[in-house]
Amino acid sequence: GLQVLSRAPVGYGLGTSGQLALYYSEQAVAGTGESYLAALAYQTGVMGVITYSLFMYAVARRLLRIHTKARKTRNRNNDVCRMALLGLSTTIGVFTTSLFANSAVSPISVGPTLLYCGALIGFYTQRIKKHDTKVQTIR
Repeated sequence: GLQVLSRAPVGYGLGTSGQLALYYSEQAVAGTGESYLAALAYQTGVMGVITYSLFMYAVARRLLRIHTKARKTRNRNNDVCRMALLGLSTTIGVFTTSLFANSAVSPISVGPTLLYCGALIGFYTQRIKKHDTKVQTIR
């Protein structure tokens, strides 16, 4: 991963590495191993790795803020706390697994997680806006 970034900071192009690229591309390289981040670094370079990492960080940060705000409410809405904690733990789990496994970031594994997190963030944001008109969006 880091060696690839030092040789080609902008990457070698989409479809040039990874497990599926070996089957469908004649120019694919098998040297990235099982790591999703290594394959991403090979294909998209520094910007791709930074973008992916920042996206996962932003989702985790938003869920952590929802969890903290829900715990501070008067009635301590335990359902929202638990749901935010579940989304946070699965997001961290997906990111950590992507360091070691290429299959960690596939539509089958990440799709439900990101749909759940997006639905929870949207639900909580709408709920806050509905109950308190002075509340700003959670950032």
